[in-house]
Amino acid sequence: MKKYLLLFSFFLLMANGWLTAQKIPKETPSPTTAVSAEDVDRLPFSKRTWEFTITKPNLAFSQKQVKVNGIDQGSQTSFLLDVGAHYYVVDNLAAGIEVIMNNNTSKNNGNKQVFNSWMSYADVTYGRNLGGIVNIYARAGVGVGNATFKYTPVYGPETKNKSDLFGYKFNIGMPIRLDGNAFLTPEIGYWYNREKFDDGTETDNRFGLGLKLETFLQCDDAAREAARNYRSQHQMYSPGSSFLGISTQGGFYFGDTEIKYDNNFPPASKQKYSLADLSLSYNYYFIKNLSGGLNVNFSNSVYKNSMSDYRQTNTNFSVTPMLEMNMPVENHALNDLFIRGGYSFGTQKSEYRMGPFNNTTKYSVGNLCVGLGYNFFFKKKLSITPVFEYDWTTYNDKDNDQKEKYNGPNFSVGVRKFFR
Repeated sequence: MKKYLLLFSFFLLMANGWLTAQKIPKETPSPTTAVSAEDVDRLPFSKRTWEFTITKPNLAFSQKQVKVNGIDQGSQTSFLLDVGAHYYVVDNLAAGIEVIMNNNTSKNNGNKQVFNSWMSYADVTYGRNLGGIVNIYARAGVGVGNATFKYTPVYGPETKNKSDLFGYKFNIGMPIRLDGNAFLTPEIGYWYNREKFDDGTETDNRFGLGLKLETFLQCDDAAREAARNYRSQHQMYSPGSSFLGISTQGGFYFGDTEIKYDNNFPPASKQKYSLADLSLSYNYYFIKNLSGGLNVNFSNSVYKNSMSDYRQTNTNFSVTPMLEMNMPVENHALNDLFIRGGYSFGTQKSEYRMGPFNNTTKYSVGNLCVGLGYNFFFKKKLSITPVFEYDWTTYNDKDNDQKEKYNGPNFSVGVRKFFR
């Protein structure tokens, strides 16, 4: 996984350095090698600065109809809200809040199951500039939440389980300035989570290394006026421009989970795990208003229990060539509207082993998506981008040719990072 993180970091730096070398002559050189006077005056941890993660989904919704070998298997609906910000109340010291909510609903032949969860963290951050483009921060937070699972059968009573969530975390990050308002941040951390249910407790201890993009923005009158001017004057859709989409991040994590039941029945169980993921979404404008790019996704998870010789491994990989076209008009309000489409090629592999028993399932995965979106520039080279898409996805079992088909709408909102 270290290889993927290094490649990811190299790509992001190249996206800002090599591509900005193709700017039109009147533009200033790439700020990855020089920090402007304005940047020095507004170091990332200055008073009245907001910090938040960009190029990740902040809001997502999907609804899918499911068929297996042409037979209706009901529907699946999912909702995600993932938002957070940190505000520097004085130089170098910030208070922050993060909220994560999930909802997953499945319906099939009149049966319905719903899983809801939410977690909210409050945290404090202390940050320092190490000189030039390199910075460092330490962050500590504590959170509470709730999870609910409900199953409603066609016949019989409803089943409902509730649990309380509690957690804390410690992180150290090193934001490295890519340009005036974008930072590439490698981050190491420790996370502890406890889930208390009716007859027991599950704990999760996790360590990890992540890689993300952040921004540090001041929200004074001058900044707001500059944003208004930029929305009506930007040249982000000209040849040589590019952007990172709202699924650009990566990480490697490892830890263990333990379940203990009241009265020690059933006996406590413990398993170790490792998780790796890498997502990259990048588009480049070859001609005015038309860009092409790739979405690349990789994930791997391994769970094992040495006491029972149990091991489960899941691996997913996909590559999606994408085309995106902005409305070819002079009016910026309409020019920020775009249509997009792409087709992905991927694989999915699951392996389960328990003692002498071993079972492996392999799928080839294809996905066609078409959609409509809008770039709302709230800051120079940063846009809040809602996208509405319709997807058709097919999983083909390589052993028996069984086909699972999922189709339906997707809606997402996140912050894109543009380069020029």
